[in-house]
This record gives sequence, structure tokens and C-alpha cells, in this order.
Amino acid sequence: LREAIAYAIDNQTFVDVVFRGSAVAGDSPLPKASPAYNRNVKKYNQDIEKAKKLLAEAGYPNGLDIELWCMDDGPRVDMCVIIQDQLKKIGINVEIKIFEFGAYVSKTIKSYTSYLGILLVMEMLPYIHYFTHLNMELLEIEVFTLIKK
Repeated sequence: LREAIAYAIDNQTFVDVVFRGSAVAGDSPLPKASPAYNRNVKKYNQDIEKAKKLLAEAGYPNGLDIELWCMDDGPRVDMCVIIQDQLKKIGINVEIKIFEFGAYVSKTIKSYTSYLGILLVMEMLPYIHYFTHLNMELLEIEVFTLIKK
């Protein structure tokens, strides 16, 4: 299921649409400037047919319905809308749930410890490397929580 989701998402769309070209699509959970950067991490380029096949192999030949939780921050919400659109192409229907920061953290922690959920972490989401005003590379790691309905 994780790989199906990874193959369904086009990282470059976030760079082009949300960040208007002012970011770089990451190729790893860690930026190249990090001493822990690993260039050998598996890369996922969008491949809708492969994503559909993997989804079926994971036991969801007819797709599934999920919730995508995010904080009430403009770019994060925009990214969720893009993810919603991209996952729909492989049969995953996404309901976006937007929370203010405190509620998001609280619900995510409760969900993680109380439910069997799917966490899109590290290898499954695009990682956008931002450049700060000091021109230092900074990784924005966002944990989106998907809870199977």
C-alpha cells in the first residue's frame, strides 16, 4: 500500500504549483546537506499503472477511502488537495481533515496510539527542500496521517 501511494504522487507538482518553482523536489527523506543523506534511497517517479497494480496486490483492487489530516497552513492544505487529486487516479478517495496545529498534534498522537492507521512518513511523501534566508538547506518533514475509514 505504501509503495502504491508513493508511485501515485508526483513530487514535482508540489514544486511547480505550491511553491511556484522556489523549492526543489527531494529525492530522500533527508536533504543532501545532511551528513545522514543516503543517495541510495529508493526513488519513486509517478507511475499510475504501477500504483494501481500495487494497490490491487495490497488487497484493494477497488480502491479505498481514507482521511488525510493536515494543519491549517496554506501550503500544507494545498499539498493535501494535490495529493487528494493524485490518489483519486488510482482509486483512493481522500477526505481532507484540516486542524489547527494543537488539535492536529493531539489527534495525530491519539490516532497513532489508538488506531491502526497509515502514517505517510519518510519514503511515502514528497520531501521539499526549502532554502532559508541564510541559504541553508532545511528539510520540511510533514507527517500526514491517513486513517482508514
